[in-house]
Amino acid sequence: MGERVELLAPAGSYEAFLGAVNAGADAVYLGGQKFGARAYADNFTREEIIRALRLAHFYGKRIYLTVNTLLKEREMAVLSEHLAPFYEAGLDGVVCSPLEAGMVHEACGAGFLTVTPGVRFADGDVADQVRVTTPARAREIGSDFIVVGRPITAAADPVAAYRRCVAEFAGE
Repeated sequence: MGERVELLAPAGSYEAFLGAVNAGADAVYLGGQKFGARAYADNFTREEIIRALRLAHFYGKRIYLTVNTLLKEREMAVLSEHLAPFYEAGLDGVVCSPLEAGMVHEACGAGFLTVTPGVRFADGDVADQVRVTTPARAREIGSDFIVVGRPITAAADPVAAYRRCVAEFAGE
């Protein structure tokens, strides 16, 4: 498996989305009206998400919708129904817990991408993270992309930590 690095930027508003695209992000993640951890934030409306999808794809960018609340199996049908209009409009995938990536693929299809934060090394500190897993386990469960911050940025040798993470995720 070759390295596949993607510059992923957050967007809390349509204006921030435009800024991320114009600044060169490969992909943007944004929150919708449901299933986001920022339930009371000014999240994107259905119409804004669809408009953002059209523009992002015109420029060859990806869009991921946050689904980072704790999902239960019984919620997967509701999630699938919620995502359907966005999927039909070309939504590339979701940001979710690595522990839920497999369930998301079962509900939405194997081609639907999952971006999963909360990835830590087995011998590392989980800090404030609750739903964590290792790079290797994230791959096994079904993560397509992993987000690894502090285990790399706080490492004594960030380059070595990055290489270790890539090797573990690739199963090397």
